[in-house]
Amino acid sequence: MIGYPREGFGFSKNYKPKLSAPDFEEVKIAVNQYAKISIALIGK
Repeated sequence: MIGYPREGFGFSKNYKPKLSAPDFEEVKIAVNQYAKISIALIGK
């Protein structure tokens, strides 16, 4: 699609964009010293 990068990309909370990038509030996460976050890539 037009505007999508060629390499894979992703957002925290595995947000799937519709027409534009999400607002920070939609994808923010709390990170502490023991946090483990997994993000699925889109377009890869």
